Amino acid sequence: MEHDLREITLGGYRLSVDAGRTRAYYAAQPPYECPCAGCRNFVQAVRHLPREAKELFDALGLDPAKPEEVCSYPGAREEAHGGAWYHICGTILEGGTPPEGQRFSEWVPIAEKFEAAFAGDCSLPAEDFPRPLFQMDTDFWLPWVLEEENPDGA
Repeated sequence: MEHDLREITLGGYRLSVDAGRTRAYYAAQPPYECPCAGCRNFVQAVRHLPREAKELFDALGLDPAKPEEVCSYPGAREEAHGGAWYHICGTILEGGTPPEGQRFSEWVPIAEKFEAAFAGDCSLPAEDFPRPLFQMDTDFWLPWVLEEENPDGA
């Protein structure tokens, strides 16, 4: 397995990332599947991520279409609002200690309508995911690309 170690600074976060091991893990995973419209739209709509968000996913070794989980929030008919999280092989060197009662130390704007936050406390990591690991959570607005109506649209 090829290592691709890098240090990335985003906002107040300083991350040590093994993008090679992360990329290899995601490449071996099946496509993300969920029957709900929000998730199906997400997998198609990530092709429309802003350039800055695509560059972040690439730097971290992530496939944006293979999240650990996707959540849909109320939004607009033509846009989907939601969140998704991903696991990354590496460690949070700085910025991973949130204030009491909060999950994240900060949300970092990556592009218009796309933010990311990082935590060492991971939700639902696969047993075979390379260790050490941390989690990236995202908050996004993406276009509604499915033929069917957005059930979360106002």
